[in-house]
Amino acid sequence: MHKFHSLLVLCLGCRYQFETGSNDQILVCVPYIKGDIQCQLNRALIREISTCDGFNYCYDSSYLLHVTILADKDEPIGYRYDRNPNNQTLRKNIVSVENRRLITAEVELIDKESNCVIIGPFRVKANADFDCINSDSLRDVAVVLPFQKPQRMIDFSLGQLDSVEGAHGDSASVVYQALARKIVEGLLTQKWQIREM
Repeated sequence: MHKFHSLLVLCLGCRYQFETGSNDQILVCVPYIKGDIQCQLNRALIREISTCDGFNYCYDSSYLLHVTILADKDEPIGYRYDRNPNNQTLRKNIVSVENRRLITAEVELIDKESNCVIIGPFRVKANADFDCINSDSLRDVAVVLPFQKPQRMIDFSLGQLDSVEGAHGDSASVVYQALARKIVEGLLTQKWQIREM
């Protein structure tokens, strides 16, 4: 514990000089992010880092961008009244038809050689809104046309609607891109603060 404390004081107490590549850019490695099963956040981060001024992606960089997903949840933001499937009259209960996916991540830039945290830790939040159908509601699950058998709503909507679970997954590319952008903005802000110390 004492050794770790001394290392932390050493990292924070000195003026840190970044090792930079061409054009004064800091080369950063982005390892696998736990919880990012399809590596969508990894890809979005690499894309953002590669297109910003001040950082660039390099697989074997001496700087490690460590990202931890702290929370990934949905909260309902849009509702409608449910209907009786027999006579289409409104029921008293309401059902969720629009959700907001919220992701919170913690970010650290680590010098691999010294194992020193250079930037962070700081937290970043991003969200994405999506429409969905309620699989508990017959009206949302099936469409009944005259003289035809019931057709699944998801098939009938030509992919415009999905279940809560499916829509949550579909929102990944949007929310991860927003999160990656905010992570890079946070890194740039703190990078310039270190340079000015």
